[in-house]
Amino acid sequence: PQLGSVPIRQIFSSSGSVGTVLTRAASEIDNEVRDEFNLSATWQSSRFQAALKLYQRTTSNLQQTRYVFGLPQMDPVLTSNGQMRARGVELQLSYTVSESERSRWNTTLVAHGQRSVLTEQLEVFTSIEGNLGAPGNSDVNIVRLAEGEAVGQFWGPVYTGISANGTPTFADLNNDGDVISDPWTWLDENTDMQVLGSGLPAWELGWSNQWTFGSWSVQAMLRSTLGHSLANLNRFFYETDVSTLRESNNVATELRVPGLTTSQFSSLYVEKANFVKLDNVSVAKRFALGQSKRYLTLSLAGHNLLVWTNYTGPNPEPVLTDSGPATNGEPIGQQVMNFVSPGIDRRYTYRPARMVVLGVCLGL
Repeated sequence: PQLGSVPIRQIFSSSGSVGTVLTRAASEIDNEVRDEFNLSATWQSSRFQAALKLYQRTTSNLQQTRYVFGLPQMDPVLTSNGQMRARGVELQLSYTVSESERSRWNTTLVAHGQRSVLTEQLEVFTSIEGNLGAPGNSDVNIVRLAEGEAVGQFWGPVYTGISANGTPTFADLNNDGDVISDPWTWLDENTDMQVLGSGLPAWELGWSNQWTFGSWSVQAMLRSTLGHSLANLNRFFYETDVSTLRESNNVATELRVPGLTTSQFSSLYVEKANFVKLDNVSVAKRFALGQSKRYLTLSLAGHNLLVWTNYTGPNPEPVLTDSGPATNGEPIGQQVMNFVSPGIDRRYTYRPARMVVLGVCLGL
């Protein structure tokens, strides 16, 4: 049998029970097709350079290994359908601030903005993605896909407070006097859910500077990402005040709600993750060795030195792909990769390393 255009295979066990999985031959998977249109302009003078690029990318036959929602056995299936369009702008400005025989200072600003829209829905599959897993995370999906709308939308109720028994309360968004906020009612026409944020950034910015003063050279890079949110699953799992977690190392951020005894995904756990980061700094000094052309260069470089953000999780960087929940202790990286459910900050996310490197270079 088939479900839409996807073949279904029924499996009979020795006990007589029937399981249903999806199958699809490799020959039935179409290659992804990308059409791209670019419009570029550049301008240059003795000290100033500018480059502007506008683009549109349309990807058809999107290949995704995804779960099918609502079947008795949710085995992953490889699909090739649906279409996504990305429109963006890239701007680069470079300026030589000062220049002399012994010194030079050059600064560059780079900005990139993009918006991706699902222009054609993926057949057969639910339009709610990003399963949180279980136990402890309710096994719900939180990223909504809708034809004609932006990719990466968090979807859920709006948190307003807690009740007397410690359960969360949510807003009556349609003002009908009935709050419908159960995770499985997202398709209900009267559901009190809305877009809570986007897992994809709107803008990425970079500002680099290079200075040379005689035998000294200094480089510094500031980087910023704006417009994205993250679903903080560390808070969703560990901040709730329940007896089963009292022996664990509970997370207690400034957003924690004392007395909250029930975890239900909502706007409470979706945080703006804008940040500015001092990404790289390096200082180098070159020493001449006698009258020959030999030289010695000593350098000190640092990476990921400072981060300014209001995000309370381990890392405010955008999560562009989702590896899925490690529900039963599976090795991380072997889960189904999902490219249409960005922004889920899983509990296996580690804090990025801060690195300092001392370099020695001998030129002979």
